[in-house]
Amino acid sequence: MTDFVRGTYKITDGEMITDFNSYECVISSELATLNEITVGSKITLKNPNNSEKTYEFTVTGIYTDNSNTDDTKNMYLPSANKIITGSGVTHLLVQDDSTLTTNITPSFIIQSKDAVNSFIEEVKQKGLNEYYTVNTNLEELESATKSIENVKTFATTFLIITLIISGIVLFIINMINIRERKYEIGVFRTIGVSKFKLTMQFVLELLIVSIIMLIIGATCGSYLSKPIGNMLLQNEIEDTQNQEQEISNNFGKGPMDMKFNGNKQVEEISTIDAVVDINVVIELLGIGIVLTLISSLASMISIQRFSPLTILKERS
Repeated sequence: MTDFVRGTYKITDGEMITDFNSYECVISSELATLNEITVGSKITLKNPNNSEKTYEFTVTGIYTDNSNTDDTKNMYLPSANKIITGSGVTHLLVQDDSTLTTNITPSFIIQSKDAVNSFIEEVKQKGLNEYYTVNTNLEELESATKSIENVKTFATTFLIITLIISGIVLFIINMINIRERKYEIGVFRTIGVSKFKLTMQFVLELLIVSIIMLIIGATCGSYLSKPIGNMLLQNEIEDTQNQEQEISNNFGKGPMDMKFNGNKQVEEISTIDAVVDINVVIELLGIGIVLTLISSLASMISIQRFSPLTILKERS
């Protein structure tokens, strides 16, 4: 089915076989043209080891090979003489005549791409002949998830840039705040308030403001994350449906039938129940506290350098 999924082969008349255990087949357009075969026609295959045994197949579909658009060259392509039938039929043929030999290419579905290399090593250790090869579709999977990975990379980059800019902005704003409250600092220092207490006062003020704004931000995020997440999910669903529709067209069918793509039927997820849980809140508080402490360095450095008499003298 790989050639149909990739679009190399495409059903142009009829459809793909529906029963993998019945004597049905799909043939190339070149073979159909040369032998005047149409959808619904019966073709007879002769057993090469026993000419008395024949097998009658019903043609359910005719496909074209899109790998080369030159009609002359298409006549000499391997696909021109290829007859596609169900895997169960080959089993029936071998049961009927044990002298027939078949070449089977098994497929395995692995849940995690991290286990692919381990699987390859395992089958080799269990005696896979060196003349056999193991092919994977990791490149196709990475290509299919490339858009999601790009969004993830963009989000991570945007987060880092935002944190850096936020730290710089908070630092500058804190320096401006210290400069505007310079006289207040001088008064407190004159009446005997220690530098440490003044520093803690400014840091505490920043923490209170930061926590309040983080709570507001987390609340807004909890309400906005679900509709935004569903919007992004809907875009992904539409892209996936378009790709599946293209594959279905290659098989000569309408909506994609799960038994043709070899995957297990699963329940489709159309919405995301995105919530801001306690772990997210804790992470936000941690980031906010770190940024606050970094920006409060301005107040710590400035307060330690200020002289109360000099401040009051400049004020007067």
